[in-house]
Amino acid sequence: CGWGTEPETTPRQAIKDRLEGLKKVNSELFELVGNLCSRPETEAIEILHRLRASGDVFHVLNLVRTGDILLRMRINEAREGRKQMNLESKAGIHPKKSSDGGS
Repeated sequence: CGWGTEPETTPRQAIKDRLEGLKKVNSELFELVGNLCSRPETEAIEILHRLRASGDVFHVLNLVRTGDILLRMRINEAREGRKQMNLESKAGIHPKKSSDGGS
């Protein structure tokens, strides 16, 4: 084989391992291209800027994924806050106003 393998790895297993690794890389590259195609233009341009600045495709993909996770968390927190406010409103509970005179 033309790439590093463990000494006890058979050529067939080495090829299978290499194929799995290439499939993973291919999948991640398709995911990044999909993000570039489907995101709003400003986000796609930001992704391109980060790609050019770092040169590390997989690092940028992880940044995009992390950003998506954080955004979903913030959206969920906002939804929960609105649900709580609705429940309080229906129950006749109103937020307490500051007693310090609004300083």
